[in-house]
Amino acid sequence: MVDALARFFSTDDLDGWDVLFAALTLLGTWLAARYARRAVLAATARIKGLTPQVQDLVLGTVNYLVLLAGIGLALTFLGAQTQPILTVVVVVGIVVVLTMRGLADNFGAGILLQTRMPVKVGEELVFGDWTGVVTALNSRAVVLETYDGVRVHVPNSAVISEPLVNGTGIGARRSVVEVRLAHLRDDEIDGVLLPAVSAAPGVHAAPAPDALHVAADSARTTLLVRYWHGSLDGSGVTSAVVAALGTALRSRTAAWAVDAPPSRAAERRVPSPPV
Repeated sequence: MVDALARFFSTDDLDGWDVLFAALTLLGTWLAARYARRAVLAATARIKGLTPQVQDLVLGTVNYLVLLAGIGLALTFLGAQTQPILTVVVVVGIVVVLTMRGLADNFGAGILLQTRMPVKVGEELVFGDWTGVVTALNSRAVVLETYDGVRVHVPNSAVISEPLVNGTGIGARRSVVEVRLAHLRDDEIDGVLLPAVSAAPGVHAAPAPDALHVAADSARTTLLVRYWHGSLDGSGVTSAVVAALGTALRSRTAAWAVDAPPSRAAERRVPSPPV
């Protein structure tokens, strides 16, 4: 052990000045780490939306880099052979790059997500096969809580590289129900259907509900009734619209049907009534 340390440190020409310079280097490293920490704090404070977790990760990385550089420089004043130090640093650096590549990608994507803010906590995100409300944004992933109680961690790099749909970005959504009527009269759309939809709880007055003819034959006419509602209220409002249409059309003697087509992207959580 002693022989190995002796070979590592060339102590033949070591004098008091070398020890002094090494000590001053360590002191300067400690001061540099403190100033670097303050500079990083000031820089990250100007980045809007940066979470404390991401800020701590940046601070720790900069702090360790400064300390390692200063300790390596101090060892050279003490006669340490630089070639083994550089070899170890290069090997460790390669290992870190290979093992941390995915983390670095997610970290960089997390910074972009939190500065550009395409999605925020509390908003609905549709990503691939998952639809849910964003509960957290961290340095690694966007956390979703789906409507069937599943928690999904979507990597930040995937959110950046793949198309995503923010279901609550504009504060309102449009839903559609299909209405099939036999022997449709001209006055039934404006006089019966649309007033019933407008009166349903949760339906927005503007834009006003409307109806589109999508199919017609000798037996019946098919309409798509469209209406706007709150971003996270789709299921409850759709249920109210279907009930309102059923009540309004129940007096008809001709056959009719109301259908709310299932849509994964448009499905919303309906709060349970208090027990």
